Amino acid sequence: MARKNWAAWLAILTLLVISMAPVSAANTAANPGFAFWPGQKTPETAKVWTISFNEALSARTVNSNSVYVTDSKQAKVATRVSLSPDGRSVIVSPSRVYAGGDYNLYIVAGIESVNGQKLEETIIMPFEVVVPTYNTPYVELVVTVTDDLKKPLDLGGRLTVEPNNEGKSPGVLTGGGAYFGVDDKTGKHYFRLYFDGDYLVKYFDVVNGAHFTQTLKVNGIKMPAAKETNKENKSTKSANFVVSSKEGFDAGKAGAIGGRTTYPGYDPLLIQSLPRAGVNVEVYTTTMHWTSKTDFNGEFRFYLPAAKNYTLVVHGNGTGFRSHTFERLTVSGGQMTAPKEPVNVEDPI
Repeated sequence: MARKNWAAWLAILTLLVISMAPVSAANTAANPGFAFWPGQKTPETAKVWTISFNEALSARTVNSNSVYVTDSKQAKVATRVSLSPDGRSVIVSPSRVYAGGDYNLYIVAGIESVNGQKLEETIIMPFEVVVPTYNTPYVELVVTVTDDLKKPLDLGGRLTVEPNNEGKSPGVLTGGGAYFGVDDKTGKHYFRLYFDGDYLVKYFDVVNGAHFTQTLKVNGIKMPAAKETNKENKSTKSANFVVSSKEGFDAGKAGAIGGRTTYPGYDPLLIQSLPRAGVNVEVYTTTMHWTSKTDFNGEFRFYLPAAKNYTLVVHGNGTGFRSHTFERLTVSGGQMTAPKEPVNVEDPI
């Protein structure tokens, strides 16, 4: 591959693309093998850099040793480095928000395309995170996500924070939580909240082909009092979010609620024996809420922390059919709680 074919650029998340061809003046005898890109400034403390190439890269050569960030003392900063699905872009995001100050983004010589061509120069791009001075009060919500074994969990789905507006008029709706990064080692996710009120931490995923949602209530968020200061005016709120799994169930740390749904067949011999897929099912406590759908076999299963007083609701398969509610269920480690009989989801109201 000719050297010019390794032209790369940085794409800001607003999709504003800035051409970043290496500065030829930097390629001098004093800087052999290095190319310096023009410096950048950003107010984003959770800035994500996207380095795009005109050829797909070899995944084995893209990692935290070939693409990384250093601070003003040349110490490495913890980042997450990944390839885009088409293999043409490297995405670099901080594991924790940047402090204000100077940094350098390194793209090390030796990164290869899928055709075996190597980047011949190490590229360095200085950037400065300029943290604005303000006194807008906010609450930093720290959500620690673990599995049943208390190990930090690398989520496969999406974690968000939004206001809990249940029972409130549209006039009091507030904004959601701004995501500000994650510490992979501890499983701590950081959000910033700017309004008083009650919030929901929501986890979205796809399990057995069905959309799965788990929700945790975080109530009573209160902004710190406004004051004149050039420093961040914040308070901190913590929440623990446990995502139970089959592994935790097998280890006896989590339990399950499950069952099977049916609907009447036309053959009298098959009445109550045919499975019904795609039926909405939910489980909840006073603080947690899980939702999913029945699978192709009409079955459902929720892995849950061992506790008492769960409520299971199996909804009817349409507006003309009634829902079935099972209250005060107990979940024990390594055991599944289920209705005694398959639930008829086409039981007329």
